[in-house]
Amino acid sequence: MLHALAVQQVTLDVEQCINELILAHEGLKDSYKSLKDYDVQVVGVCPDSGEVIAMAKLLVYTRIRQQSASCGLPVSPSPVLQSTGFIFSWNIWSGDVRILQVLQLENYPERTRYSKFNIAAKEASELRAKFFIPQSISSFVQAFSNHTVFTGKSLKYLRHPFLPLVVLL
Repeated sequence: MLHALAVQQVTLDVEQCINELILAHEGLKDSYKSLKDYDVQVVGVCPDSGEVIAMAKLLVYTRIRQQSASCGLPVSPSPVLQSTGFIFSWNIWSGDVRILQVLQLENYPERTRYSKFNIAAKEASELRAKFFIPQSISSFVQAFSNHTVFTGKSLKYLRHPFLPLVVLL
C-alpha cells in the first residue's frame, strides 16, 4: 500500500492579527499607545476542521488622557506598561480569526528585566494539559519552530524529537 503525505504551507500575519485584536479590546482601543513585545503560542490544532487555537500575550504601553488643572486641555501622562492577551482561533482553510477570550489588562512591572517575553508558554501549556484528549500518533499534529531566526541565525533543518522526521528549511 502506498502512503502519501501532502504538505501545504499557510501563514498568519501575527502582527496584523494582534493589531486587529487590540482594536477589538475594550480596555485598549482608546488607551493603546504602542506594542512593546508579544508571545504567541499554539494551544491546539484540529486536523479535521483546520482550526488552530492560539494564545497571544502582549506587553503594551497605554496612556490615559487627563484634563489639565490650569487650562482644561487634555494632557497625556507617561505611558504605562501593561500586559494583556487573547485566546483566539484561526481557521487555516478560510483565514478567519475569532477572539475566544480576552485576558485581563494588568500593570506589568516596568523594572522587570526579561531576555525573552515568553509568558504565554506556561499558560498555553496549562491549557493544553487541561483539555488534552489522547490521539493516535497518525492523527497527532506536530509543531516545529525555528526560534533562532530571531537571533539572525537560521537553521537548515528541524528534527522531530522522537519520530524519524526532518523538515528542511
